[in-house]
Amino acid sequence: MKDIIKRSPVDYWIADRLGIEIKDLTQDKLFNMQLDAFRETVKYVKSESKYYKKLFDNIEPEDIKTEKDIQNIPLTCEQDFAGNEKEFLCVSQREINRVVTVHTTGTTGKQKRIYFSEKDQLSTIEFMRVGFSTMINPDDVMLVMMSGGTEGSIGRSVEYALDKSGIKTNVHGSIVNVRDAYENLISFKPNIIVGIPHQIGALSKYGQKFDNSEAKYINSVLLSADDIPESLRKRISSLWNCKVFNHYGMTEFGIAGGVECEGFSGYHTRDLDLYFEIINEDENGIGEIVFTTLNREGMPLIRYKTGDIGKFTETECPCGSKLKRIERVYGRKRNIIKLLDGGEIYLSEIGNAVFYEDNIIDYECIVRNSELIIEVKIFPEDEADINIILNKLKQIDAIDNALKKGLEIKVISSYITDFPEDGNKKKTVIFQ
Repeated sequence: MKDIIKRSPVDYWIADRLGIEIKDLTQDKLFNMQLDAFRETVKYVKSESKYYKKLFDNIEPEDIKTEKDIQNIPLTCEQDFAGNEKEFLCVSQREINRVVTVHTTGTTGKQKRIYFSEKDQLSTIEFMRVGFSTMINPDDVMLVMMSGGTEGSIGRSVEYALDKSGIKTNVHGSIVNVRDAYENLISFKPNIIVGIPHQIGALSKYGQKFDNSEAKYINSVLLSADDIPESLRKRISSLWNCKVFNHYGMTEFGIAGGVECEGFSGYHTRDLDLYFEIINEDENGIGEIVFTTLNREGMPLIRYKTGDIGKFTETECPCGSKLKRIERVYGRKRNIIKLLDGGEIYLSEIGNAVFYEDNIIDYECIVRNSELIIEVKIFPEDEADINIILNKLKQIDAIDNALKKGLEIKVISSYITDFPEDGNKKKTVIFQ
């Protein structure tokens, strides 16, 4: 009997907040709410933010009446507030509950600080609770293998989100030593695991030493914090015989941005708190993801350029949702590799080819003149079949074309047993 796909709980959350029945939920009704919230946000920042007061001097909230009007509002990027964060604040620093410091994506070495009030934090936790309800059952236990040492961290936020749901949560932190992480997994016996894609892939691979006995109690996995190659998702799902969900988030969102449902057809986004756009679309509708915070108190961001490349879908989800979703996140703009013939590929495409080789635990991608160097990492007792990776890479049209123009591909292997302490750091292309 075919599994019945449950409607995404995100839709029920939106319908409830709009005060309508789920059957009456449409994209138009959602957008009308977002448009009202967008106007209120512009009004708020013009009143409380020094930066936006200047930027929006000639913009009146009541003049924003259509999607096109929103598109005419100036964009914001991380360079606008790195080192200038206090100009964006809309509350006093006494009202700030958490400050997150992260490096900018440029080459200046600057850092940026994102400020959240307690209300902002609670908003994130509410969406986490909604998103996780896709995959949890009463009395489940969850192992969170992401940062969790401080208040407001991913692990602690998940813990708080599920506190009243009866779910027992163990925050392990991001994986450093795979053996230690596996021993914790065996001891805790989680039904759900949350973690970073390549680290969870390594954990499931390590479990093969023991015939993946842990698979008997793992029902679901949620992957987040980095590119999620489809080949790796399938490997984890196969080894653990479980459903593997993807999550889209970033610090500027307040962690949570969107999550897949059982239909696995794009991210159901946090549309009551975030308004998403895609700008500079190509002929396939692929462009940069931009968002606006709709209810943020501490540091609202208007039309903020994420640096992520993505695409929307408006097709009905297998779960029955008719709302627009982010169909796919291709990766970071800075991780686009320009090839000899003028073609381009995303780092995520490299990752997808790499993880077709079942022994690969991690990889690094180095671009050096006319060379594309892939360093794959395996456990010391394993071997890597380089030809599998090379063949998969050559099946990518852009690489196949570049090879004819003189591109050289080199795949080398090295051993790995531990991951870096800053395991939440996203993978990047190394340009030399």
